[in-house]
Amino acid sequence: MPVDQMLMFSLHYLGISADTDPPVVSACPADQPITVPVGTTTNIFTWTPPTATDAAGIQSIVSDHQSGVVVSVGNPIIVTYTVTDNNGLTNTDCSFALSVGQEADTDPPVVSACPSDETITVPVDTTTKSFTWTPPTATDAAGIQSIVSDHQSGVEVSVDNPITVTYTVTDNNGLTNTDCSFTLSVLPADLNWKCSSTKCYHLATGERSWQEAKNLCTNMGLVTTATGEKDPSLLFNDNDPDFEKIENLFSLSTKVWINCSDSANEGTLICDVDGTGSLHTAAQENWNNDEPSGGNQHDCVAVGLQSEKWENSMCNENYHTVCQVLL
Repeated sequence: MPVDQMLMFSLHYLGISADTDPPVVSACPADQPITVPVGTTTNIFTWTPPTATDAAGIQSIVSDHQSGVVVSVGNPIIVTYTVTDNNGLTNTDCSFALSVGQEADTDPPVVSACPSDETITVPVDTTTKSFTWTPPTATDAAGIQSIVSDHQSGVEVSVDNPITVTYTVTDNNGLTNTDCSFTLSVLPADLNWKCSSTKCYHLATGERSWQEAKNLCTNMGLVTTATGEKDPSLLFNDNDPDFEKIENLFSLSTKVWINCSDSANEGTLICDVDGTGSLHTAAQENWNNDEPSGGNQHDCVAVGLQSEKWENSMCNENYHTVCQVLL
């Protein structure tokens, strides 16, 4: 007779039944779903192990994960206990899930050290200026994905055409912050001066005589240019293209005085080119048709708006005053 049959026969003969009941497990831990703040990626789980009873006695209570296990966000684990009695019967009904979820991210990045608005004053003959700055920094519990601006440090800004620089900061959950913006502006040292490539011009308000015009320009004070401070003088113009630039810069309604006169010596026209005494000998092509004319009554020179040529005028006539500095 086989051994197991002999054992069963012996137990039966002795009045003892075979053990067919597995251990009874109590106080099995429940599932533990945990939600952690943004920026936290793991959680440590602890629990009290279950208990067990069995008529034959408990041999062991064993789990496949120990209390204190670390679980990461989005990667749940199942803890299973195997309880074995002294007759080798087992119970694996005690199992529970440990999971870590993350709170919804509702906080955009926090931006620090955003540059301030900046305005730079440039000489009258300068039309652009480059700006540099240190980019802002940002923090976020989820981490920073990118810090991007719509203009880069070193950008060129034109006079009277300010730009606004805006930074877009994005965190790793896609939330953005666009609160960091600042304006870059360029202003001329004197708003009343307009420049070509060779000269800067200032149109004085009102109309006045030739001598008053000359005195006004001479007494204006120094003008800041890219090459230094310059003394202004009454306009000198001896070519049509140059005067066309003036007409494009200003709205003119009458003739414009130029720095030419023969009042000191009738018949000898003296033109001061730059206000420092540099003289100019008038060429016939500078004059309008039938000019010079008027005799000793017309000792000063103005440029006609239509002709863009020199015309003799009485010095006490009232015309536009345009002051100049040479670059």
